[in-house]
Amino acid sequence: MTSRREEKDQRRAERIAVEEHAARAERRKRTLGIAAGALLGAAAVAAVVIALTVGGGGGGGSTPKDPIGSTVPKVSIPPVRATDLKAAAAAAGCRVRSF
Repeated sequence: MTSRREEKDQRRAERIAVEEHAARAERRKRTLGIAAGALLGAAAVAAVVIALTVGGGGGGGSTPKDPIGSTVPKVSIPPVRATDLKAAAAAAGCRVRSF
């Protein structure tokens, strides 16, 4: 039969081993969390850089371009002829209703 002191020392050593194992697992979990956060942050920065680089912003030319690539001619906006809504609606054959 082992002495009481030896049993205490054995239990203590087992407890310390379990605590060390738990501490290592916690450190590993924390390290992986930090690494995943850094990876997501880097991906977000890369996405912003790509969007700014590729997205352009259009600037530069004086005439806008349609999706095909040809230039759209400049057209002047016609002058305002009627400023009264009811008169303009009557001239167009429409009715103005408020809800």
